[in-house]
Amino acid sequence: MSRQKLRIVKPPHRKFTMSACMIVKNEAANLEKCLSSIDMLVDEIVIVDTGSTDGTQGIARQFTKVRLFEPEPIMFMEKSKGDDFDRIDFSANRNVAIKHCTGDWIFIIDGDEFVQDIGDMRLLVKQANKAGVDHIFVNLLAVEDGHHAKQAQIRFFKNTGKFHYKRPVHNQAAGYSIDKAGMVGEFVVESEYRKEVREQEKEDRSEPMLLKAIERYPGEVWPHHYLAGLYLGRREPKKALPFAKIVVETQPEATETLRAHYIYAYATLMTKGLDEAEVELYKSLRIHPHFADLHMLRTVFSFARWGLTTEGHDPETEKYNTTAQKSHSVDFAAVAAVLGIPWPYLQVRKVDTGDKPNGKKPKQPSRQRTG
Repeated sequence: MSRQKLRIVKPPHRKFTMSACMIVKNEAANLEKCLSSIDMLVDEIVIVDTGSTDGTQGIARQFTKVRLFEPEPIMFMEKSKGDDFDRIDFSANRNVAIKHCTGDWIFIIDGDEFVQDIGDMRLLVKQANKAGVDHIFVNLLAVEDGHHAKQAQIRFFKNTGKFHYKRPVHNQAAGYSIDKAGMVGEFVVESEYRKEVREQEKEDRSEPMLLKAIERYPGEVWPHHYLAGLYLGRREPKKALPFAKIVVETQPEATETLRAHYIYAYATLMTKGLDEAEVELYKSLRIHPHFADLHMLRTVFSFARWGLTTEGHDPETEKYNTTAQKSHSVDFAAVAAVLGIPWPYLQVRKVDTGDKPNGKKPKQPSRQRTG
């Protein structure tokens, strides 16, 4: 996908209108901050409320640019017994909000997000118009476990009636021209999302929806892909493995579900061991030789092999640094448990620089020549 970098050059002339568009439910804690951050940037704010009970609607009505709609939400699944989650069809409800927008351009934002440094959004969109761009990627800066994770997402698009979202869960943008994308590095949308607070809620909601999606959309692999990732994230590789296998065997070359190859190799490692996992990993590498996550896993496997070969060394003659190794996506302790080797297994040979704290070099042991 070609992306044209947009750059602020001079103040704009307002020759177009812009709508902010969102669906919300129970966002009273965050909505005022969100709306205050965009109120001066847009001509209208279209909000579709899907059943708030915490006063979200009252906060929305305090802003004169807000057009609030409270339709009966489009459901994907009815509540299960003892389940507090309304399983709405996220894409369908978001598409309802888009249809109410009257601006020339639409800006997608969620109720727990805000714009910290507003810059000049209208100039960026004006330059997108001039460049023939019909949608713009912005940087979403989300807080996860106290750390900031940046991800590029489509958040601006022309209101042509073609742009829409698909899939009831893990909704995805569709209907745009793949060769008409712009990238805005200067405009950042930040999120109040806290992973440690809401991740379990998200999983509890997504899991049954994805299982139901498999029934409703036979032949499509995307629910299998997301379920595999969900279960692997929970450290349930036996559950993840069959879903990942369906993806890599049904659509092995698809870039949209590329990470399923990583999940499949990793889940195979955790359930069947290193030998079988390496076979699957190298199959995937032949199909996707430039996928960085596969090469990262290849390195992990190599470390595992090396760790197995060093078990017999005499600890008096070979010194090793056994500090636990860390990775953002690999649980090394669990891998070691499956392989049946001590943790930490990744033993990196310690290099003796010859320096002591006082700066003097240690004495070298005498060597007696033989023969």
